[in-house]
Amino acid sequence: MKKLILLTALLFPFLMSSAQKVEKSIIDDFTGNKVIYTSWEKIKSNNITGRNQLLARFRYENNLQYFELKWITGESVGNQSGRFSVTDDAKLLLKLSNGEVVTLKSIEYSIAQKGLGTTGLSFSALYGMHLKYIGDDISKLSGKEYVTKVRIYTTDGYVDIELKEKDSKKINELYAIFITEIEKPIDASIPREKSSVNEDDF
Repeated sequence: MKKLILLTALLFPFLMSSAQKVEKSIIDDFTGNKVIYTSWEKIKSNNITGRNQLLARFRYENNLQYFELKWITGESVGNQSGRFSVTDDAKLLLKLSNGEVVTLKSIEYSIAQKGLGTTGLSFSALYGMHLKYIGDDISKLSGKEYVTKVRIYTTDGYVDIELKEKDSKKINELYAIFITEIEKPIDASIPREKSSVNEDDF
């Protein structure tokens, strides 16, 4: 029994740190609007080469919802095969478990760079991208249907990445937390932003 308690105590910080959550929720001091970032969650793993590993999060700013991805695109900095680029207005397709397709659009031009596809040291030597998408279809991620496949359009065509159900459902859980935070009334308990913030810090 004591061993079980000790094991639980050791694992508890890890379990808490890996749970989906809101990383940042403040009031912009100029606009008076909420700014919200969720945690990054791994929705596709590749522990061998890192290629096509995906992290996802949601962002709310200027009364708009964003779906963001960190995508490891290449095997190494010396390997040019991972140097993808994505134009603004490029599509992102998310195929749901019921066959429906969610369509989002990129908000900016992006090119793969060293370390952009991850949030820590793991695979930080590889090419990656931080992609930001917008669209009314984001709300379709609120239901019970989960994403089975992601299609990322690049200047070279597109890349399809399949997701496992257990990983994909993190998107639904994260979106539920995200919407709950958006719907909270603005009051004095929400801190105001008093300095510039780099969104890649979150």
